[in-house]
Amino acid sequence: EFINSFDLGYTLIKNKRTIFSSLYYRNVENAIRRYNFLDSNTNVINSTYSNFSGVNFVGMEFIYEEQLAKWFKITSTLNIFYNSIKGNEQL
Repeated sequence: EFINSFDLGYTLIKNKRTIFSSLYYRNVENAIRRYNFLDSNTNVINSTYSNFSGVNFVGMEFIYEEQLAKWFKITSTLNIFYNSIKGNEQL
């Protein structure tokens, strides 16, 4: 695998709260991914690993963290993304 990754993030820290947001793009060439397929003779789903031409990810992530007490911290995460996979004809 060869990965090109770009990430733009911003962090805001105020009192006992932290807010982090980021936008990202990842391009993976010759990606190795798990591939599931149905064997029509046995009606069984098989899993194997295969090389794909490429995979692209575009997304955004948000993290909210708050220290409620010295011994208790809460963290919430939201990740929204889109990915596309270019397969090989052999699969």
